[in-house]
Amino acid sequence: MLNKSIQWRRAIMCVVSLLVLGGIFAFFFILYPNHLYVREQNMMFLLDNEYIRHYFTKPGWFAWLAGDFVTQFLYYVGGGATVITILLALLLLALYGGLKVSLPRWVAFAVALIAVVYEGLRNIDTFYPLASTVSLAGGAAMFQFYVYGSCNRYIHAFIGLLLMVISYWMLGYGFLLLGVLILVHSVRYRLWAQPIAVVLAAGFPWLMAEHYQFDEEKAYTYASGKWFCLPNWYEEDLYSVINSYYFGNYKKSAADALAFQKKYGPDRYFAYYYNLGNAMQDALPDNLLNSPYCSAKGLAVEMSNNTNYQLMGCGCDLWLAMGHTTVAEHCAMLGLIFSPESRNAKMVRKLAEINRLTGEKEVENKYRRMLNKMICYRWAAHSVAKKTQMILPENDTIVTTNDIRGCFENMAQNRLPNRMAIDYLLCYDLLTGALQPFCNDLQAYGRKVYSGKLPRIYQEALLIVYASAKQHGDEQLASQIQQYPVMQETMREFSDFNKAFAETNGNKQALEPRFGKTYWFYLKFRVRRVGKVQ
Repeated sequence: MLNKSIQWRRAIMCVVSLLVLGGIFAFFFILYPNHLYVREQNMMFLLDNEYIRHYFTKPGWFAWLAGDFVTQFLYYVGGGATVITILLALLLLALYGGLKVSLPRWVAFAVALIAVVYEGLRNIDTFYPLASTVSLAGGAAMFQFYVYGSCNRYIHAFIGLLLMVISYWMLGYGFLLLGVLILVHSVRYRLWAQPIAVVLAAGFPWLMAEHYQFDEEKAYTYASGKWFCLPNWYEEDLYSVINSYYFGNYKKSAADALAFQKKYGPDRYFAYYYNLGNAMQDALPDNLLNSPYCSAKGLAVEMSNNTNYQLMGCGCDLWLAMGHTTVAEHCAMLGLIFSPESRNAKMVRKLAEINRLTGEKEVENKYRRMLNKMICYRWAAHSVAKKTQMILPENDTIVTTNDIRGCFENMAQNRLPNRMAIDYLLCYDLLTGALQPFCNDLQAYGRKVYSGKLPRIYQEALLIVYASAKQHGDEQLASQIQQYPVMQETMREFSDFNKAFAETNGNKQALEPRFGKTYWFYLKFRVRRVGKVQ
């Protein structure tokens, strides 16, 4: 009867554990995977003796070494959920094994399960180090060496002190969990020498703080991450769009960026990837006004004191795709420098690609050597898009990163037709309401890529310029506009818009259902709301 009761208890514990761990796996695999991709991209682990040696200069070297090593497997689909679930399972086993010695088994199991759920919540943070979970699991596992040793109580207390010191050296803040388990055990069995040993061991980080150049707080929390975190669904959706683009799914990136703007409202970063995803499909002008955030600020990421390093790195995507390697390298370098501990594998990959394009062999080889020492990135330095190679500028020009229009124009001036740069330049002119520069740029660069039918938004802008030229008697400009192929349907709709505008006295609500996606409506209403961008 007793054996059957034990079997039932074990079976229930196993089922509950599997349900909890399965729920954690499903959460990270289905609902929250993109944070884990970003965590991996902002970490770099090199299989190099010199690189590995630096882990031993700080406490918690084993936790950091093991945590960083497994973090690189977050690169794979389902890899992050699998790694986190395995680490939490190890924590559950180690913590339950340590608590059941001192507490009733159901209580020990409940406490261990709550601790695992709590640690799972901490892993929601984008930059939560897996070293923190390894540290806790290691601290709980160390207790097994303490509790199963049979010797004099004072020697036992000394062993506890020694294990806590070793735990701090190997695991960092996980030694505190070992200390808690020793205290619980000492209270349960009335071993009063052990608490003294724990207090003495707890002073070790304070003694070593100056040696490691830590303040007191960092000395006791080294290898730890954020203490509590809840899901940030906006960030998860933004990371989803960024990662879709990063992995080459431009259509999904653009579609999701549009859908999330309807969910969260107009957003410049969703708009940036919506425009970029469409541009990669040669469809930027056709979809420009579909985004709720219609502004030139949604065409490129501006660099300023308020721009975080992740968005700096995202700015590299546009300029690399366009072929402006100078600005792309600047953005990638900022993204690398300002990332945590300057270890951003994604930016290293970008820098390798950029220098491969520009022919800087020595610099390229430096980044390639780093990539070759990363398990998941060994192939990356050898992969460069042929399309990008074709549109590199013949002459490198010094421009400021925030001179967005100047960067577009610099690439549009390329001898080879660069449709992406030309579309971005023309769309920038339209979004800022600069119709005269638009006409000049269309005349200078547009003919390189548009020998026949023009995108609808360009036709709509030309009709406005033509009407204005006729009204002001500028026959030369009107004659120039007449050279462009404008469809009869577009001209009829422009006439209908003017009639409707006059009949409704410019009522926005009355005009929007039919003309809301036209450039005429944008110029009359939306450009005023968003504001001009110089």
